[in-house]
Amino acid sequence: MKCLICDNDLMFIAKRKDKYSYYRCKKCGLITCFPKPTDREIQNYYTGFFSNKKPFEGKKFNLISDSVFDDVKKISSDIKKIKDFNKKNISLLDFGGGRGFYSNAFQKSGFNVTLFEIDEESIEYVRKHFNNFKVVNKLSSKNKFDIIYCNHVIEHCKEPDLFLRDLKKYLKKNSLLIITTPNQECREFYFRPPWLMHYLSGITGKKFYKLPYAASRFLKYPWICCDPPRHLYSFNKNNFARLLKKEKFTPLKIFTEYSTMQYYTMKFNCNLKIDSVKSIFRFFHNLYALAGIRFLKFIDKNNDFGSGLVAYAENKSA
Repeated sequence: MKCLICDNDLMFIAKRKDKYSYYRCKKCGLITCFPKPTDREIQNYYTGFFSNKKPFEGKKFNLISDSVFDDVKKISSDIKKIKDFNKKNISLLDFGGGRGFYSNAFQKSGFNVTLFEIDEESIEYVRKHFNNFKVVNKLSSKNKFDIIYCNHVIEHCKEPDLFLRDLKKYLKKNSLLIITTPNQECREFYFRPPWLMHYLSGITGKKFYKLPYAASRFLKYPWICCDPPRHLYSFNKNNFARLLKKEKFTPLKIFTEYSTMQYYTMKFNCNLKIDSVKSIFRFFHNLYALAGIRFLKFIDKNNDFGSGLVAYAENKSA
């Protein structure tokens, strides 16, 4: 087994309670799983995926819309600093844009937006709530865009290198790819115990005697976000840059975001309101998380430990 980025050997990390095991590249640190889920297993996993979540309606819909719009204003400012398109009608493809909140915000911010999504439930939701941008479930290589915004999609793909190659087909010359994924080097799990237990339970199941082994392996080689059949890869800043270069993109800027402050994807809501007995536990957990994450950000001089990884890359070819 070889690394898809640098073609070096993969090292075994740990066996999960199911059929999957974690592996790590000895050179670039890419983490993945083997075996990979079959196409049928992936399809079964995602069928009804959004129906298991409460839809954003009413007051919550308005809160999310306003919050995302504020975030996209910051992203728009970042885009102007990184790339000067020198024109007004900038076309943007929101690839795998889910329920359309970012597409809506980009359209309101002056971009000419197309949302691409294959999940029918998401498309139905978008068409019900938004009518100010184009929504498609198929793309042609004749469709070319100035910007592709791809938010937390690549880690779901069995072949991320081929995924980037496909995205390239829809980009104009000298265009911009903005792509996000969870950050393998994130250390927020020290301050978010339920999140940490999610990763450890993939190894331990209900066998608590396996907890010391699982914790020791995770602390040495954190497989942040790799939880098949959902997420199949875990990237860091360095190997993500190498992957982009391998697929003929030119990385312009790569940085991490902390979950309580991030704006390229939804923030972790540290709700400190106490309105029930259950919320007392949530209060102390969120207070601990908020204080811990702020401390982590303060000592993180190289911006390595945030939960989200954001990359800007230029496509210089036609």
